[in-house]
Amino acid sequence: MDINDYIQKNKSEFDDRDFDENLVWNRIEKELPPPRFRIIPLLKRAAIACIIIISAITLYQYGYYEGSNRMFNEGLSELNAIETYYGQKYEVLKSSLENNNTYEQTTKDAFLKTMEVLELENIKLKDRLNRNIDDEKVMMALVENYKEQIQALEDFLGKSQMDKNEKNDDREYLSL
Repeated sequence: MDINDYIQKNKSEFDDRDFDENLVWNRIEKELPPPRFRIIPLLKRAAIACIIIISAITLYQYGYYEGSNRMFNEGLSELNAIETYYGQKYEVLKSSLENNNTYEQTTKDAFLKTMEVLELENIKLKDRLNRNIDDEKVMMALVENYKEQIQALEDFLGKSQMDKNEKNDDREYLSL
């Protein structure tokens, strides 16, 4: 028997029934393999996101530190120039004071003791400058501190030079 003959004989049975989509889909779903959760694409996406985030952070940090290092090196060279110029000048004047025989040692020691206040301020300024090497106000304060130290030494040494000249004038007067 042919399928067409079978349909023709049982046509009335087919007309009574309505098409049930749910029944058909239920049968199809039973034959399908169960859905599996695909974790590999999810892991790939997570790995790509991590790589992008880490790269962005690394590039940001590299740029930040390179910029900081550049500013630090520029500030450090400026600090070195200040130390070289003013620091050497101060040390020369301080050693000439120590080698000066015009005043007694106690007078020189008392003066150097008062100079320690400026030296301590100098140390504090250097410490602040180490924390923020690009701070111009601190840099200028450091220069001013050195200038005050040098000026004080020059004034003291100048006074001793004038005392020497007065003693020489007294000697010349006495010798006349």
